Amino acid sequence: MTFVQDKILKDFKLLFLRRILLLLLVLSMPFYVAAQTIIWQEIFSGDVSAGATSDAGATAWSTYPTSQPLKGTGSFDVQNSRFEGFDLLVNDGGANYMVWESEAISIAAYDPIDISFDVIVTLTGFEPDQDTIRATYEIDGGTEVEFYMEAGTPTAGTKSVGGLTGNTV
Repeated sequence: MTFVQDKILKDFKLLFLRRILLLLLVLSMPFYVAAQTIIWQEIFSGDVSAGATSDAGATAWSTYPTSQPLKGTGSFDVQNSRFEGFDLLVNDGGANYMVWESEAISIAAYDPIDISFDVIVTLTGFEPDQDTIRATYEIDGGTEVEFYMEAGTPTAGTKSVGGLTGNTV
């Protein structure tokens, strides 16, 4: 072996050993990755059929009007694997609206938690004085807290609130 070949071989071995030591050092370091745990999720498909207005399954939920029933052409139910509201109620100054409500969900072992839902806008013709999406939560059966409200044409996207603690939401 020539001097140049011997030098290249030694440099290669040294470089290889440094990389192995670096790899071992990296692998021996503890990694703390905050993983997201989903404790309750409704995807409006599978065990929930089109037209459903409630679900008594593992992720129970229900719907109801606050005072008047839906208009004759309206719907507030599962369609196309998502929950949709269309042509819901007569404008009465905001006293009457439709409610989608989940079961009480145990969160004691998961403090803190986040709540989120997705808004998908597929229609036009929303009216600011008649069309409103409002999202609320209650911790341990307490006071209702609003975390999202939008009147008129809603903005599509994920709506969320975080840092919630308690026993149930």
